[in-house]
Amino acid sequence: KYYLAEVEYANTVGFFTLYHQYHYHLSEYNDFGA
Repeated sequence: KYYLAEVEYANTVGFFTLYHQYHYHLSEYNDFGA
């Protein structure tokens, strides 16, 4: 159970990291196109 919780935590952190990077690049692209 602890192992599953640890994996779930890692997946959540990984997801938000990818989302943050995607949002950052999207904002950077919008600033460049403006």
